[in-house]
Amino acid sequence: MSTASHLLPTTVLPSHYEIKLSIDLEKLCFSGDEAIQLQVKTPVQEITLHSIDLAVSKVSVCQGEKCIIATEVQHNTSSQSIIVKLAEELSVGAAVLYLSFAADLNTKMRGLYKSKYTGCDGGEHWMAVTQFEAASARRCFPCWDEPLHKATFSLTLTVPADRTTLSNMPEEKSEADSSDSSRRVVKFKKTPIMSTYLVAVVVGEYEHVEKTLKSGVLVRVFTPKGRSTEGEFALDVACRSLDYYEDYFQIAYPLSKMDLITVPDFSAGAMENWGLVTYRETFLLVDTVNSSAQHMQRVVQAVTHELAHQWFGNLVTMQWWTHLWLNEGYATFIENLCANHLFPEYQIWTQFLSHFFIPALELDCLDNTHPVEVEVYSSNDVDQIFDEISYSKGASVIRMLHRYLGEDTFRRGMTLYLQRHQYSNTCTEDLWRALAETSQKPVEKVMSAWTRLSGFPMVSVEAVQKDDSTVLSLSQSRFFLNGKKDSSNTLWAVPIDIVCSMNDKSYSVLLEDFSTTIVLPKLPENGWIKVNSGACGYYRTKYSEDLLRRLIPLVKSRSLSTIDRINILDDLLAMVKAGHSSTVQLLELVQGYKAEEDYSVFICLRNCLVTLVSLFNHENELKGSLSGIICELFADIHSKLGWQPNLGESYMDRLLRPLVIIMLGENGYSPVVEKCKKDFAAHCLGTEIIPADLRACVYKTCMITGDYATLNDLIHVYKNAVAQEERDRASRCMAATENLDLLTKVFDFTMSEIRAQDIPFVLNFAALNSAAGSRFLWEYFKANHAKFVEMYEDSDLMIRLVKFVSCNFATEADADEVDSFFSKLSAEPVPRGVQQNIETIRLNAAWLARDADAVKDYLNKLQ
Repeated sequence: MSTASHLLPTTVLPSHYEIKLSIDLEKLCFSGDEAIQLQVKTPVQEITLHSIDLAVSKVSVCQGEKCIIATEVQHNTSSQSIIVKLAEELSVGAAVLYLSFAADLNTKMRGLYKSKYTGCDGGEHWMAVTQFEAASARRCFPCWDEPLHKATFSLTLTVPADRTTLSNMPEEKSEADSSDSSRRVVKFKKTPIMSTYLVAVVVGEYEHVEKTLKSGVLVRVFTPKGRSTEGEFALDVACRSLDYYEDYFQIAYPLSKMDLITVPDFSAGAMENWGLVTYRETFLLVDTVNSSAQHMQRVVQAVTHELAHQWFGNLVTMQWWTHLWLNEGYATFIENLCANHLFPEYQIWTQFLSHFFIPALELDCLDNTHPVEVEVYSSNDVDQIFDEISYSKGASVIRMLHRYLGEDTFRRGMTLYLQRHQYSNTCTEDLWRALAETSQKPVEKVMSAWTRLSGFPMVSVEAVQKDDSTVLSLSQSRFFLNGKKDSSNTLWAVPIDIVCSMNDKSYSVLLEDFSTTIVLPKLPENGWIKVNSGACGYYRTKYSEDLLRRLIPLVKSRSLSTIDRINILDDLLAMVKAGHSSTVQLLELVQGYKAEEDYSVFICLRNCLVTLVSLFNHENELKGSLSGIICELFADIHSKLGWQPNLGESYMDRLLRPLVIIMLGENGYSPVVEKCKKDFAAHCLGTEIIPADLRACVYKTCMITGDYATLNDLIHVYKNAVAQEERDRASRCMAATENLDLLTKVFDFTMSEIRAQDIPFVLNFAALNSAAGSRFLWEYFKANHAKFVEMYEDSDLMIRLVKFVSCNFATEADADEVDSFFSKLSAEPVPRGVQQNIETIRLNAAWLARDADAVKDYLNKLQ
């Protein structure tokens, strides 16, 4: 099947859309009139364009002095298109297509939809907002809804007179509606040439804060009424980000205004619409008293990510969704580059490992992964590739390329790429060419396998001592989590950086064949060699037992860099999962981190230990067996950090404190559990409010051993919270219980009281918390599947939900059950996320069977 078979014909193409929308927030519907300027490339008597869920009428085409009426409008639901059949043939040249359309404002959080909010009067009100990516502009107005078909847009909106009304461009004119004094007509300036998925409209009640940059660009952050001060942090970040990007890319932001706005109901986290970026509240608003440090960092990275898209994605757009990573992978990398510049105290590139690099590797070692450049045959399939591969692997591969080329060369290449292709569309090869020109290096030869092929290599490392040197042998093969050998003999060009104890020199080699050697100074008795120094290489390292053993003392003494200490632990965890090393060996290494003090290392430790706990919970004799080791690992750093911020402590310690508390709370460390219960009681009474940084860990610790009173207290917190950040804390922690009666009440509350956009994440918390919660969620999902389909249909939230509900199992029977359930639902293939879960379940079962007895023996000897 070819991509082209699902694309619109190119016999007629748009150049400009004149769109008039009338939005009724009482009847919750909209209607529109449209004039599309066309270029007819080939004589035709029919025009095909996208439209779905729209009642289309009054269709005609004018060409010169001639007006041709449509004899028929055929609707094709499967291709989401209409075919306009004309009474006469159009000749080559310019033409204008006129049509009218109407639809209800839907609740599906795509197209032009309605969103409910609480007004200043305490009542519930409706607003209207758009979400068009990837292929939902066609739900608002008929169009050529493919990224390649760029055009300009002129929008005019007729709306309630008292509502804030925004679009991509500034207002050109606003006047009262001559036929209805309660409404006004707002005309916006013409947009630059752009793709349909970036068009945006918001109509609702807002207030805002603003600032004008030296360049003259007006930057505004729109918030719910009465909460404009919560937009000031994001405003500052947005202004500084735009200044940084203009300097970094050497290209001015091309619009005269940049609006950032919260949307109550929103399926994505944020959307980069040109000049009007929409966000979930939790990705934009900051309350300086009630927002945690982690939340503020999340806002920073959401703002820097979406503003990076104003260049990567909006100014230069991928030709087709196969090249989605050119948008998302690059925006994710540049987001971190900008955030690191603005907030060096965040140590962004160290955190990058846990937030992006490791999650990408964890998904990409499965059989059911996909390439960064995944072939997309239809716009309907795009949602499934908005995942860790497109975002995190894409960013990780670019980080590796950035290291390989060097900062200055990379930056010049990016500028060349953007300048050369601005206002047009590109594919991956266009980027490689620009970077090759500035670097004079074979970029496409080095990088093509990283984006075109699934997976990544495992670099095996062995050392042989010679008389006066050490010969280091490096070999590559594709790494599979199931431990199988790669029958395809896949090869990557692997940039490898090596440091060793013998000198201060860094050794670099590009491993282009299956194996190579590098000669190092002789390895002394207590010497060591660290491969993938800085963890910029997107691969796993498998050390010989001797080389791994030599690294353990450096972990204990914290002599290696933070990134390298993370990399050693995470690579060994992967080797254990794949059966290349033993779980006992991993547990021995973990205990070497007892003197650790760095937040980013503790994030990796938590990931490793939670993975083991989740696995062991499926084996009765191992359930709870790691609590002692975990408490011993985390108790010392907890004593050092305490409960209150220390004078002059670092930002990273501020993040570390709640992480340590939750690890101890989850594992029943009585001093922490009792303190959490005491503080939560005082917090609920209002006598002593828990600091924002600690609320989530306190809420969860209390709920783990809580009862109906605890749950009711969290429900009270949820209902009385003003900020969505606090509602998220309370709702997700409600599910942190193994008590099935409590979970029943939690799920009832979730389905009746929590916004549809947040339900999957609350349910997921139940599955992640325990094996019992995972089983409960699975049974609940099966029993209520029809209701979930009605709520989410084929949206990205349904894609996430089906992955959430089928995780955290560890038997072949569980895998068979999940597979059977989804296979029977429809003729469509089992969703990729579910296939990944099924594979992971089978891998967990094999892991337990392989290592459970050895782990029992090891833990018994520790007692």
